[in-house]
Amino acid sequence: MRTLRSALFLLVAAAAPGVAPAWADSVQVRAVRNGQEVVISQRDTLAANVVAMLEACTINSTENTVAEGTWAQQLAGDSFVLIRFPRPREVYVKAADNESRETRAVSEILLPLPEGKWPLHIYARVGTETLSFSKYSAVPLKDIVMDGELRLGAVPPYDFLMKTPQ
Repeated sequence: MRTLRSALFLLVAAAAPGVAPAWADSVQVRAVRNGQEVVISQRDTLAANVVAMLEACTINSTENTVAEGTWAQQLAGDSFVLIRFPRPREVYVKAADNESRETRAVSEILLPLPEGKWPLHIYARVGTETLSFSKYSAVPLKDIVMDGELRLGAVPPYDFLMKTPQ
């Protein structure tokens, strides 16, 4: 009985509010706007929103858009959010056949944030394999834009999202 009670205590303690940020601290979030690093105070929230955006994509565009050097090219952009997981994280994404969904383990997610146009793709990486997804929902993108530290709320076309109800 004491062992069961101890196990329940540990389970409840693990679900306590102070424990989640310790896990989130292990997720690396790098944000760049106009070539400058941006400090993100709510890394766990931004990471969750980027994962939600990836999972909201309805097209696996890997076959048509990923070539040698695509990841490096996108990472050389002047505005993006890069999420790195300490261990591969499972995400539920559109399969290569674009008919079904599948669970994939990814180690990084890269969201380009170009000014003057919407992001065409969001990228995920597993080892050296780069995956590309597109046709996403505006809801997770709006959640990302609402992060004030990214300073996207007044930048076209992202400013449009700030004018629409969620």
